[in-house]
Amino acid sequence: MEATTPSSASYAWKSIIKGRKVIKKGVIWRIGGGKSIRVWGDNWLPGTDMNRVVSPCWRGAEVFAVSLFINQVNYRWKEDLLDYYLLEFEVEKIKAIPLSKTQQHDTLIWPHNPSGEYIVKPGYKFLLKEFQSQQLGTSNPKASKSLWEAVWKLNVPSKVKNLMWRACRDSLPTKSNLVRWKVLTDDACKILREDVVHALYSCPKLQELWNKCPQWKHEKFKLSPSFSDIMSSILVEDKNPALFSMVVWNIWNQQNNSRLGKLTTSIPQLLEQVQDRLQEFSNLHNLVSPSADTPASCWRPPDQGCFKINFDGAF
Repeated sequence: MEATTPSSASYAWKSIIKGRKVIKKGVIWRIGGGKSIRVWGDNWLPGTDMNRVVSPCWRGAEVFAVSLFINQVNYRWKEDLLDYYLLEFEVEKIKAIPLSKTQQHDTLIWPHNPSGEYIVKPGYKFLLKEFQSQQLGTSNPKASKSLWEAVWKLNVPSKVKNLMWRACRDSLPTKSNLVRWKVLTDDACKILREDVVHALYSCPKLQELWNKCPQWKHEKFKLSPSFSDIMSSILVEDKNPALFSMVVWNIWNQQNNSRLGKLTTSIPQLLEQVQDRLQEFSNLHNLVSPSADTPASCWRPPDQGCFKINFDGAF
């Protein structure tokens, strides 16, 4: 997996090396002793996003191996350590992973094939599924139009509507998209891949905020393949989509300020600002009443002894 490509390499070898990217994305570790597997960063936890641990990584824990969580005497999981470092739903999944009492090596396997071996057909299906998950509904223009119309009707500033639509269309400059656009080479936020869902919802540093907003906190949202799925659910269930959109806009604004070294606000302050701004916008919006119908003006000839010039705004 670490082989290089010399300039004299054959076409066949270069093709194999290119295929390695697919394998690295899709493989998962089968745990033996756990010494070769990093807790944070490696694919070893089945049934989770990218088969990786998403719990916040503690300072200095980047080098932790999975063996740290295994009792080397009775070959059972150290549940106290798991509970201390990881999120509850991850701990439950880890406890379900069987451990061998015989000395086994950690092994990379291809989980998309029952034998664990990589073959081309499952590899193609894996890539196709990943590609389709990135298309965010573009194959259904009717649903896309319906979503846009619902977003456009929200009683929020235009800049917020534009951001929400860009998020639903996966056109925000997240690290994942910047890599796709050949601007960056690494799409990780700390360790996790920073796509739109991660940047605006599932990032661990945002969980304090969403914990204070229970109407929008849902485990299924973290696993959504696209932000449009999250927004569609909130619109359909009528969970105050206008306020949700304002919160998302402020999250994105905060992240940009942080990257630029500007001041950021605390979570309680951010929520207070969001509610104040939405109320202020609603008040201003309500002040604007539809203009009364004015009678159509008719052209009249000038008075005697006078000249009349007709012109429009472009005069």
